[in-house]
Amino acid sequence: MDKPLDAFLEHAAEYAAMKTQAFGVKELQASTSPRQQARLLRILSQVTTKSDDLATVYDFAATALDAAEPALAANAVAALGMAPDADARVGKVFTDWLAASAPSDRRLRAFEQLGTTLAGGPRVAEALAVALSKQGPVRQVALKAIANSTGKLPDQQWRPALRGLLDTDVSPTLFEAITRVKHRSFDARINAIAADKARPAALRLRALLALSDAGSKLSPAAFDLLLELLADAGQAGPRIEAARRLAEAQLSDAQLDRFLPVLMQAGPIEQADFLRNQRKYTPEQGKRIAKAFAQSPQLGTLQPDEVRVAFAKWPRPVFEVMEPAFNAALAATEAKKSKLDALAQEAVRSGRPEAGAKLFAAGQGACLACHQVGEVGRAIGPNLSRIGAIRTERELIESILFPSNTLARDYELHAVVTADARNHVGLIKSRGPDGLVLMDAAGQLQTLPPTTVVSETQLETSLMPGGLDAAFTPTELADLVAWLRSLR
Repeated sequence: MDKPLDAFLEHAAEYAAMKTQAFGVKELQASTSPRQQARLLRILSQVTTKSDDLATVYDFAATALDAAEPALAANAVAALGMAPDADARVGKVFTDWLAASAPSDRRLRAFEQLGTTLAGGPRVAEALAVALSKQGPVRQVALKAIANSTGKLPDQQWRPALRGLLDTDVSPTLFEAITRVKHRSFDARINAIAADKARPAALRLRALLALSDAGSKLSPAAFDLLLELLADAGQAGPRIEAARRLAEAQLSDAQLDRFLPVLMQAGPIEQADFLRNQRKYTPEQGKRIAKAFAQSPQLGTLQPDEVRVAFAKWPRPVFEVMEPAFNAALAATEAKKSKLDALAQEAVRSGRPEAGAKLFAAGQGACLACHQVGEVGRAIGPNLSRIGAIRTERELIESILFPSNTLARDYELHAVVTADARNHVGLIKSRGPDGLVLMDAAGQLQTLPPTTVVSETQLETSLMPGGLDAAFTPTELADLVAWLRSLR
């Protein structure tokens, strides 16, 4: 138990120890090796059945939450998180830490992890309220724990501090926490912040997402901001979040008329969000929606069944408004697939890599919003610095025309539903004892504890919209592909 082992052998050794029950609490208490303690803690927290022995295991875990050995600290967090009396035990530890000097980075890490998992418990919730009254990193950790928590929350004791922070320390993390709590007592101040054009647009968006009445009508200022963000092709994260907020809202006729043309220029993710939320509109409004979708460049890239289901709630004449365009778009998609070989050959024959590099650097087609080459661009989608070594011209052409057909491994979108009925969409960056780490379209990471994940679905839609070839002439497309092929 105290020897260096690779991950496979370590797992095998711990599994064998669990099956044979080779160790007890005496070995844990006698151990002086952090590596050995980490392994014994993980073993004993899962196989110990006697209440007195379990209490000893949990007592030890409480002392190891801020251990210098990462594995020991992680296993202590996992063990305490499973304890039947976890709220009381962790609440006491947090209270002691907050009463002492400024917590260390290791304690803050444990505070955030267990605070997220146990925020619904009265003792931990009380400790979070105390942490909100502190300054600096302690407050930020409390806000993150609230923002990432799931289930029913005893948030009444947090509201005074959160309201005060809206006047003194506005930040994206604050709005993430308020979004989780969602209470009407915050709305007046949030609306004022959202309407303040002197503040960054991304912060104003976070404010709008934190309003308690997400499904209700939008003020003119809020609608204008969301529409502006939806129209910004260079900011994938804010664009998708703005689209989701607009899809959730009950738009007026005038707002719907302004919104639909902009939505039709966005990607399939944004349009699919609206399809899932359009049931609140009347059949007459449905005809206007159908007319707009009939003109969408993305119509052929949307999932056909999803489109039919979305319009099935209205009488058949509503879908008939867009049916000819829908069928034509599907046929055009099939025709475009037949041209892939010819387009690839053109890139080989006449593509100019130096011209393609200039197109990428200039932001044409919004490639820079999600892809990186060297130090240029953003690392949300696959890094393209050596893409030419693993993709042919035809594969590159297909990934531009039909990105959902050629999803790169580890860049598939996932929809994760948590116990509080929230839907999280993003790329899964890692899985571990602490939970699932999801990166959203803005590039922000969020950890979802394993006990809070209700379902996980891999989506067939790429974050990259289809039809981006329309942003290039045939010559420019050949140049871009030739340049990408040269990156090795």
